[in-house]
Amino acid sequence: MATNNVVDLICFIRHRAYKKALLERFSGTCIDVPPGGSTELILTDTLFFMLGKLAKLDGRVSKREIIFAEKAIEKLGLVSGFNDSGNSRKRAITSFERGKRFSDETFDFVNQLALRVGRGSDLSWQILRLLCGAALLKKTSNELSRSKTSEGMSLNWSLRLKDRVFLRGVAEKLGFDKAQFIACCDEIHKESCFGLSVSQRGACDAYNILEIEPGAELSVIRKAYLKQMAKNHPDKLLAQSPNEEVMLRAKDKVNSIRNAYEILCDRRGART
Repeated sequence: MATNNVVDLICFIRHRAYKKALLERFSGTCIDVPPGGSTELILTDTLFFMLGKLAKLDGRVSKREIIFAEKAIEKLGLVSGFNDSGNSRKRAITSFERGKRFSDETFDFVNQLALRVGRGSDLSWQILRLLCGAALLKKTSNELSRSKTSEGMSLNWSLRLKDRVFLRGVAEKLGFDKAQFIACCDEIHKESCFGLSVSQRGACDAYNILEIEPGAELSVIRKAYLKQMAKNHPDKLLAQSPNEEVMLRAKDKVNSIRNAYEILCDRRGART
């Protein structure tokens, strides 16, 4: 047991300059990142593997999630000219693609990362924040505000079920309990909301509701609107003799689809 503790300590203190530089970059300071050796390799492989897996959990990887991964590459300094002529960036992309194809639910691959950055450390917290931010991309602001628990903590439970289960397991391996995980999600959500204007949040929500990529052409928006209306119209439920609650939910869904379409058409000056 003592031997294991010594090994853990050696792994944690190794590549201090690299980890310190990463924390600086997470805080928004654009400084060069020194080589991190095996710590850098493990962090790059594991983090982008998790981002890839998280992106594919709902069956599709959106353009927003790809852009998010690219921004993560930039945030960590994994770009040409910093330390290795872009090899770290290529490694991150390869790990992201591998994560998309990985279906096992084991969290053993996070253990080695936690060993290197320290369970419950500041760097572990920043890694968890990054992953929570990726998961919250999939939720609209309306969905987030409607999800509440009896304790009044909503953000953890507003995540999609598969994302929540996956991230809870990762958080535990990184040294954070359930309450800390909820706090992390809450922190990221508040930052993302305050960082966007009302109109920007409305447009992001609209693209999500219509299940199309941001910046889609008007013809794509119209096609998606018609598809979603045909798929979710309350009249389709009449043959099943639905109760009042089911019908109300269906009507709310249709209203949200219609509102999303109108928001995007208004932004293009092409309301129909």
